[in-house]
Formats: sequence, C-alpha cells, structure tokens
Amino acid sequence: MDTSQAPFFFVLNAAAGSQHAEATITAIKKGMAGSERDFRLIILDADNTKDHIKAVVDEACTAGAILVAAGGDGTISGVAQQLVNKSCPLGVLPQGTFNYFARSLGMKEETEEAVQQLLHSSPRPIQAGMVNGQLFLVNASLGLHPQMLIDREAFKAKLGRHRLVAMLAGLFTLAQRPHDLNLRLSSDTGEININTPLLFVCNNPLQLEQLGLGRRRGSGPAPALNNGLMAVLLKHAGSRLQLYRLALKGALGSLNEEEQVSLSTFKRLIVQPRPRWQFRFVKVALDGEIRRMRTPLYFEAVPGAISVLMPSLELSTPPMPLETPVLS
Repeated sequence: MDTSQAPFFFVLNAAAGSQHAEATITAIKKGMAGSERDFRLIILDADNTKDHIKAVVDEACTAGAILVAAGGDGTISGVAQQLVNKSCPLGVLPQGTFNYFARSLGMKEETEEAVQQLLHSSPRPIQAGMVNGQLFLVNASLGLHPQMLIDREAFKAKLGRHRLVAMLAGLFTLAQRPHDLNLRLSSDTGEININTPLLFVCNNPLQLEQLGLGRRRGSGPAPALNNGLMAVLLKHAGSRLQLYRLALKGALGSLNEEEQVSLSTFKRLIVQPRPRWQFRFVKVALDGEIRRMRTPLYFEAVPGAISVLMPSLELSTPPMPLETPVLS
C-alpha cells in the first residue's frame, strides 16, 4: 500500500483550548510546513471519545488517509482498537509520560521532529495483544498494577501530574499489602494453579528491558515479542517489606535477579479464578486504562493486527531507558 501522498488525520485527546493542545497543534503545523501532504487536526470529544474515534476512523479509511494519534499509550491504544481489520494505517505522536509504544518504534519525543519522521515513514504490520476482544499494544494486567493506576490517578488529582507523585501513589498501594489472586492459567504451553498479587501480560520488549525482565540469568537479551506475549507473575505477595524490595528492584531494572518473579511466553492464555465463582468480574488495566471484565479472561497474541507507520532507520531514535523504569 503506497501511503507516500496519503493525507494525515491528526487526532488529539485534549481540550481544544488547553495550553498543551495548542502547543501540540502549533508543533504539528510547523512539522507539516513545506510538505505538500494534506492534513486535518481533530480534537476528540471528551464526553464521547470512543464513538468519535470510530467515526473519525471510518472517515479516514474512506478518504485513504493515515490516522495519527497524538497522546500517551492509552490514547494510542484506544485509536488502534478501532483500526483492527481496517485498511487505514496508524501513525503516533508521543504525548504521554512513558510513551513505551512510540519509543519502541523509534519515534522522537519532540512533536515537530516526530511529524517530520511520519512524513518519511512506511506502514508495517505489527503484533497486538487481545483480552476478551479488547486490544492492547503495551501491556494488560490484573491485581496489584490496576490498583496502582487507580491510586495514581487519585493522587494526581490532588497533587498534580508528576513522576514523583506517581511513585508516592505506588508506595501507598504497596502499603495496603494487596491480597493474592487465586488463579488457574491455561496456555498453549501448559496449565498451572497459582496464588499471585499480580498478573502482567506484556507486548512491549522495551518495557521488559527497563524492568530487567527481558533477560534472565545467562539468557542474553530480551526476545522480540513478535510471535507471542510475555506473562509476568509474582509467586506470592509476602510482606510489605518484600513488596517494597521488589518495587525497588523494578525501579533499578534488576528484576531479572529475583526468584519471586516468573516469566513465560504464550500465544493464547486463559485466566480464570479458583473456584470459578470466586469473582465474576475483575479490574484489568489495558495500556494504563482500567476496564471491568467478565472472567474467564482470554488473552491472545494477534500478529499483524494493525498497520503502523515506522520511520526509516536514519530518522529513528534508538529507545533510551527512562530515569526511573516503572510499570505503566
């Protein structure tokens, strides 16, 4: 599919009058200056985001356009959900805190430079993860991690959006000493019963690397997740002190040395509570967005789920580690 002259539909998940949105719009216009490519700027309806994205996707596909999502991993994932089995490629402009997906593509974090990259990019099919029909590009989780995200948003509402606030919220969550989930996991590689405070399913090797989970002792570099997903389990919650120790190791990127952490790759995974009637619904975090889902949970890797613009090697930015690697 030749997209060299396809118009861009830039989608922003922000209030039209906000200072951040205005700065992003200005940077996009500067990046497109001198280009002969047509483009549109679309501010998503905050009260009806899902339906608005769906309408924009339909319009973009009809126009033969490229849909460019400007936002963090959650916003990009929400747009990508509507592009499954569509002919319209996805472009990304990183606007979030961690930007794991955009950074794994080699996208620059300065908006104007990222727009220039998109002008010289080609679409390629990529793998996505699915759980009960919902797409995720970076990770999906249940247990401790969704509760961390809920607490983080509550703290940010009071103290502002800052990485230190996110860390404080994480410490608060750990102080509550979350209970273990009693789960049965059935995959294409076997079946186990486990008590765990956290099930973390990852589709992004960069995030695994930054937590130190991409490498096990003597195993070499992280595998590319292009033919399956990676499940991360804590074997049991333990004491608050143990949880703080694990959190510190994650922040230092050294969880590969931790025996309490278990890794396994799979293409399909069924997660159900033990006994089955223990809970019918569970909170699941998909790329940082909380969903309430009915059990059992059906995870699967979907090769070529969507088509994404990837910059040429000379224009791409090698993924750099964050100062403080965290689960997001």
